[in-house]
Amino acid sequence: MTLMNLAWSKTFLWDVGVNHLELLPIYPIKSEVEMDETMENVVKKLQEIPKYQELYKKAFGTDKITGQLTLKALSQFVVMLTTSNSKYDKVLRKEEKFTEMEQKGYDLFKINCASCHKEPLFTNDSFENNGLAVDSTLNDIGRMRITQSEKDKYKFKVPTLRNSQFTFPYMHDGRFNTLNEVVKHYNSGIVKHSTLAKQLKKPMHLSDDDRTELVAFLKTLTDKEFLFNPRFSFPRENN
Repeated sequence: MTLMNLAWSKTFLWDVGVNHLELLPIYPIKSEVEMDETMENVVKKLQEIPKYQELYKKAFGTDKITGQLTLKALSQFVVMLTTSNSKYDKVLRKEEKFTEMEQKGYDLFKINCASCHKEPLFTNDSFENNGLAVDSTLNDIGRMRITQSEKDKYKFKVPTLRNSQFTFPYMHDGRFNTLNEVVKHYNSGIVKHSTLAKQLKKPMHLSDDDRTELVAFLKTLTDKEFLFNPRFSFPRENN
């Protein structure tokens, strides 16, 4: 039902400077603030690991590891990352029921969050300014870096909330470590900008109980069967 690509690179995904799946891994590999590597050196290291030679032979019919095959392998791996078995999904399929707290959180979510985080993907694939105070050390201007348009200043792609319980740190710059901090920001920490999303101009006025219930619902979007699937783990020698 839903295809959730694990974020290779916050630097290049939040402003969507890369829009082709097979090219996507190049940027976090080469980025100075991420792996700070070269494709040539990555290939060289892979060539020195017998397990990967064996895996490339199985996948591509050759044990010669190249950059092209590596990018193809990475893109095919990302395509496999399908998450659709959270408690939320099971409730929709009438296999389970929300607790009272989760249901209240779901009701709050539909009122306060669903305009940007639309079900069932929990994103609308748009770019929004979510009212964060500007970090002067980074001065990340968001989508404007790509479009060079002032109307896109401080706008970033609306991320999916699926599995958000495990995708900390949050926001494009990782400034929040918990879902509680995220909800608190949207409830009372919005900084007004000229490009602020219209949905955030009206305060949410959530109580402490409301925030707890909202977080309880967000945790129902966790698909542990997907997150802890051994097929996606490191290919150990005894696998």
